[in-house]
Amino acid sequence: MKKLYTLLASFIITLNLFAQAPEKMSYQAVVRNANNALIMNQAVGMRIQILQGSVSGTTVYEETQTPTSNDNGLVTLEIGTGTIVSGMFGTIDWSTGPYFIKTETDPTGATNYTISGTSQLMSVPYALYAKTSGNGAGPQGPAGADGIDGAVGSQGATGPAGADGINGAVGAQGATGPAGGDGINGQDGAPGIDGAVGPSGASGNGITSTLDNNDGTLTYNYTDGTTFTTSSLTGPVGPQGPPGTPYVEPTYTIGTSTDLGGYVFWVSTDGKHGLVAETQDQGLSTWYNAQNLISDPANHSTNGQKFRDWRLPTKHELNEMYLSRSAIGNFGTKTYWSSFLIGNGSAWRQNFLSGLQFFGTNYLLTDFLFVRSVREF
Repeated sequence: MKKLYTLLASFIITLNLFAQAPEKMSYQAVVRNANNALIMNQAVGMRIQILQGSVSGTTVYEETQTPTSNDNGLVTLEIGTGTIVSGMFGTIDWSTGPYFIKTETDPTGATNYTISGTSQLMSVPYALYAKTSGNGAGPQGPAGADGIDGAVGSQGATGPAGADGINGAVGAQGATGPAGGDGINGQDGAPGIDGAVGPSGASGNGITSTLDNNDGTLTYNYTDGTTFTTSSLTGPVGPQGPPGTPYVEPTYTIGTSTDLGGYVFWVSTDGKHGLVAETQDQGLSTWYNAQNLISDPANHSTNGQKFRDWRLPTKHELNEMYLSRSAIGNFGTKTYWSSFLIGNGSAWRQNFLSGLQFFGTNYLLTDFLFVRSVREF
């Protein structure tokens, strides 16, 4: 058992001899803490079990109590009067022992029982024993042996046969059965005699050869010696035109490009790829509704409405936009949302007056900040 606290192993059973057996028995114990100091004037949580047969036997009764220790660390309680967990104290048959009392104690007064002890009841209160053992009578003796079965009697005579029953009425005529199937088909007749062969048709005028004249025409030679030449199907080849102007991929600088829906605020080293900010704010919004605000074309400029891939900038992209704000323009002393979450309660934002980036706590649903969308090219 756990040794965080100690419990005096012995207990005292006080017998009250009344004319009628009480449904309880007294129990006392001294409780000490891990430093062997008495637990005084303090509520103590206790669970009491009556075990039958052995220290790990069947629980025939269980209850809980919360007595208070006195100045000497002594707790006194009456088993049978606590809060019943299982069993009935008054119905225990004390003649079928041995019985053991198991106590579990929580010195803090709760139900985290850290002290456990089990002791055998070496004697049972007389009044309780007499109550369940027939008022002093000894235990019931074993059952006697079964008596011998009597002999089987002789079989009686067979009774007379009963009269024949009356014949039943004739049943109604059954329904007509289904019609029979079709008969088997007769054998096929012998094949007829083939008819006479008809006269041969006239010979056709087939093509014997085809000649390509290398001028867009074909000459066909027929079996009767005639020829046929097709007319030219294509005209002469025209002169070759001048070479076209080769395509040159455009390059961009910060602050340029209305054909991308807004203003460039960051570009790659070759100037061909980068990020574009809308020329106007998309409005005020909570963080959770910002993308819905961006998705509505009505919240964009005329050039911005040509594109549908606008989104919130990341924390880094928002700072790049702030650094290039003079090239973009149309910013105020306002705080703008980024897409970068902090835990479950906030997201990074940036003040475009001071340039400070910060985040709060639990403001995603309540703060209305400005939204400026970005896209990549």
